[in-house]
Amino acid sequence: MIRKSWWLALASIGVAGAAQAQSCTCQGGGNTRIGSVAAISAKLAGNTVCVPNGATWDWQEEHLGGSGATSGALWDYKLGPSNVSDPRSQVGTWSVAAPGNSGNGEITHSYTGGSAYIYRVCQGGAANSVGFCPSGGGATIMSTVKTGTGAGCP
Repeated sequence: MIRKSWWLALASIGVAGAAQAQSCTCQGGGNTRIGSVAAISAKLAGNTVCVPNGATWDWQEEHLGGSGATSGALWDYKLGPSNVSDPRSQVGTWSVAAPGNSGNGEITHSYTGGSAYIYRVCQGGAANSVGFCPSGGGATIMSTVKTGTGAGCP
């Protein structure tokens, strides 16, 4: 089964205890927006974003691209490349830009089939904690960034 957009699904139902996107504050204190294109790219390019659902990692999106890349292929790890029923596959692309030369970066996830979603990114309290704030408003989607791709979330 291909998950079209887990980002939108989580944003539409909300995440318990999540902060509102308007201020782009993540859960807990000491969280800040990652504003620059370079900083967002450094955090996500070549890494896997893990969003928990209960006790497991249900969404594992790999942001392919080398160090400092501002765009690349977006892959869903699913159950891994060797799984016959739900293997790893490309689901779209990602890109980081600063709209209107504002200097404030945003990430866009463009999914195969035409859906695209734009997020501001914030740094959570822990080094690997990242929040995605829908640009149109809604709850912050909290995640963990795993270094590297191709191995799924821990």
